[in-house]
Amino acid sequence: MTEPAPMRDVTAGVKAFLRQAELRDTLTALTGHGLHEVIVADDSGIGPEREALYAELREVLPLRVIELPYDSGASAGRNAVARACITPYLLMLDDDLIVPDNLAAMRRAVDASRELGGVSCIWREHGRLSSCAANLYRVGRRLYKDIGRGPACVPRPDGKRLPVYDIVEQSVLFRTETFDDVLWDEHFTIMREHVDFFLQHKALGRWRFAVVPEVVMRHEKTPKTAGSDYAALRYGRERKRAADDHFRAKWDLHGVVEGRWQHAHERPVKRALNHAALLAHLRLGRTQPIGMPAGSLDGAQVDAVGG
Repeated sequence: MTEPAPMRDVTAGVKAFLRQAELRDTLTALTGHGLHEVIVADDSGIGPEREALYAELREVLPLRVIELPYDSGASAGRNAVARACITPYLLMLDDDLIVPDNLAAMRRAVDASRELGGVSCIWREHGRLSSCAANLYRVGRRLYKDIGRGPACVPRPDGKRLPVYDIVEQSVLFRTETFDDVLWDEHFTIMREHVDFFLQHKALGRWRFAVVPEVVMRHEKTPKTAGSDYAALRYGRERKRAADDHFRAKWDLHGVVEGRWQHAHERPVKRALNHAALLAHLRLGRTQPIGMPAGSLDGAQVDAVGG
C-alpha cells in the first residue's frame, strides 16, 4: 500500500444500488488506505444479504450506511453522502469503481492549487484506458463536450503539471467546501446528472477540476443486460428521455455534442467532425458564456447553489 497516512482527512463516499458483487469489490478495495470514514448511500432496499455484507465489511472499514428510499437515484445518494461528510475532503465513487494502491496521489495533488475544487483520475474499462475529461462550450443552443484547444494546467510540487478541465470522471476527490456552492440536481435520478453538476460549476466559475494521470481506477462497468431490475431502472429509455428533457429545458439547450476524445456512443469519425466544427467556432468567436439557468434555485436546487 502506498503511503496511507495522507488519507486520514478523507472520507470515501459510495452511491450504491442493487449490484452486490460490484459493491463488495468497491468497498474491499478501500481497505488499508487509512480513510477517516466510508459512507455508503444505498437505495436498493436493504435486505438480509445486504445487511450481512455491511456487517462483514464493518470489520475492516470505518463504514457508515445511509439507507434511502428505493430508487432515489444517483443525485439524491451523492447529496446524502456530501451532507453527511465531516472531513475536508470527500472521494466520491460509484459502486463499480476499484481504487488503486496509489490512491493517496490524488490527495497530494488536490493541494497543488487552492483553485482546485477536486481531482479525478483515469479509468480502465475492459482493459482499455478511458476518460471523459473535457471542457464545456456553448455554441448557440448546443453544448460541446470536447477538449477544445487543449487543457490548461496547474503546477504540482513534484515539478509535474496537472491538466485542468471543466468536467472530469465521476471518481473525484473533492474539497468538501465545494458543496457549499453546488450539489447534484435531484430531478435527475440517473443520466445527465454528471454533466449538469459540472456545468453548474462552470457557470459559477469558483472552482477548477484536474486529472491525476498516474492514478488509474478500474471501472467494472455493468452490462446493460445484467439484471432485469437494474438494467430497466438504470438504462431504460424512459429514464434517459426524462433526463435529457430536464437537462435541455433547464439549460435551454437542444443537446450535447460529444467531441473527438470523448469515450462516447457516437462513432469516432462523427466525433472527429464534431471536434473540427468546435475548433472552427472557437476561431470565429462563436461560443457564448455559460450562466446559471433561470429558476435554478427552485425545488431540488435550493440546496445545490449557495444554499
